[in-house]
Amino acid sequence: MERVRRFADELRADQAAAYLRAHGVAAEVVGHHTQRLLGMGHLRNPWMGFDVVVQRGGREQAELLLEEMERSTPQFEEGWEDEASRVDLSMLDESLHAVSCPECGEGLALDATVEACPVCGESVDVVELVVQAHGPEALDGEVASVARAPHRETREEMACGECGSDLSGLPVRGRCPGCGALFDKQEMRRRRNR
Repeated sequence: MERVRRFADELRADQAAAYLRAHGVAAEVVGHHTQRLLGMGHLRNPWMGFDVVVQRGGREQAELLLEEMERSTPQFEEGWEDEASRVDLSMLDESLHAVSCPECGEGLALDATVEACPVCGESVDVVELVVQAHGPEALDGEVASVARAPHRETREEMACGECGSDLSGLPVRGRCPGCGALFDKQEMRRRRNR
């Protein structure tokens, strides 16, 4: 393995390695496992970085790709700001937070993208209807998922596939605190539901 570049933070190192992999270069991030094991992950010393490494002979191509990545500016789709700022209602319990069309009374899906009633065509704002019916606290931090104790299957699903460490309470995507393996809880759910 050859070191291509050292990064001060893990996020940038992961982004660089992912960019290289997306362009056909086998790349990994090293350094984070050792720092966590020794309890030094919080320190910011120049000798303690996150190295992106590639197979021998791949360094030159990797350097060119990383330079290209740094020069390129992200291209966003039209209207991405609207999509990013849209409230996610998917975690609300429909039985507790149901809303209806103010015109015809038809029940509406808890989906912020719905702009018109499917029955009468009346223009609706589902987020506003949820706030009117249940108060602004209905949108505070996924009320429905926090209020209930996790189901047994949910607890099992939140175990690391590599070492079995509990992933409950961690973000949707990240690294296992036990072994450092990457995890994606959404992907775990998709696999379970197949």
